[in-house]
Amino acid sequence: MVIDIFRSRISAYLQRISHSTATLDVKNIAEFKTSDEIVFITYIESPDATLTYNFNILATRHKDKFTFGTADQSLAVNEGVSPGCVVRYMDSEEPQSICGEWKLDVLESFVGLVTAPMVGEITRGNELKYLRVGVLSYRLSIRANIVLLVRKITCLSVWRNGGGKKRV
Repeated sequence: MVIDIFRSRISAYLQRISHSTATLDVKNIAEFKTSDEIVFITYIESPDATLTYNFNILATRHKDKFTFGTADQSLAVNEGVSPGCVVRYMDSEEPQSICGEWKLDVLESFVGLVTAPMVGEITRGNELKYLRVGVLSYRLSIRANIVLLVRKITCLSVWRNGGGKKRV
């Protein structure tokens, strides 16, 4: 079971690295949307150079983390998506999209927003980011309050069990 999970993640990673964007059609779009944990698909309404160019730059920058694909207008209609949109598919969540915004910085912000974990993992690499917004200090104060609560409960249980003079 665990080996299968690692095998599927490794094969998804190798596919991502081999190309930045995949060209999708009716035959492969369903499988492509579930080929990785996070998949981005742009539905191009016409040969629009701006969206295609910026999406390819975005895919090249993030191909080590996410899977990217392009689909044409006919696929957009089949999928119920407006042409000119970029959609994020995630295995455990509803799709999220951005439409009509084709500037690279807007697309970068969209990718950062829809791929950020709900509960961020604090590591040495990102602890400064959390300190700046106050999340880390909030978590540390919660942890301190839990430790104090556990100590009070422990003291109460020791006192109730006949060890009134003991204090832990």
